[in-house]
Amino acid sequence: MPPVPDEYNSKFQEGDATNLHELKDQTFDLVLSIFGAMFAPKPFDVAKEMVRVTRAGGRIIMGSWIPNDLWKRWWRIGTARRKHVWRVASF
Repeated sequence: MPPVPDEYNSKFQEGDATNLHELKDQTFDLVLSIFGAMFAPKPFDVAKEMVRVTRAGGRIIMGSWIPNDLWKRWWRIGTARRKHVWRVASF
């Protein structure tokens, strides 16, 4: 993998998205969650923490399904089918 230029200054860190106690308030210019917060046990707590660690004037980007969204239904149908296929094809 090629080195990342310094101007990107990005870091990925694993942790509990509902409790980012290790991170200081208003630390980041950009906070991103793509389909992660919606799977958390408490998605509103994730959103609160995202707001807390984003600096004033910073940006928060979230990708999430909305209730009763067509894609969510498709995903559930696909998951049910994959489980069925996995059971049939298990070794």
